[in-house]
Amino acid sequence: MTTRITLEAKKNPILSYTPVSSWGVFIFVMSLLPSSNLPDQLIAMEDFLIHGTIYVVLSILFLWGRRRHAGRLHLIDYVVIPTIGFAFGLLVELAQTTLTDYRHFELSDILANGIGAVVGSFVSRLLFHSKS
Repeated sequence: MTTRITLEAKKNPILSYTPVSSWGVFIFVMSLLPSSNLPDQLIAMEDFLIHGTIYVVLSILFLWGRRRHAGRLHLIDYVVIPTIGFAFGLLVELAQTTLTDYRHFELSDILANGIGAVVGSFVSRLLFHSKS
């Protein structure tokens, strides 16, 4: 059964990329909510740490999906995917400033998102390298 699921994921990118897509939607929705609607635990944590951690997870899920779909990862994947993560973070910041009147564009958030995406890429390299 495991072999069948793995083969299906390689044939169907939707199965491979569902976790990262879901996480991306979660990030986007949570980023557009007013701060008063966020859980108290998130508000109490350092903002930079929250952003970085969220994008570490985004990169890991993206690279995991890429590995499942492509069968292996190439060095370029570890560069392109964090770049996509950084661009997504920029898009979220732009959406906050244009779609809401209670959130605003912050360069420190973009920096934290980018650092998180790069760290996630390094972590993924450690996790997936021996298996590629």
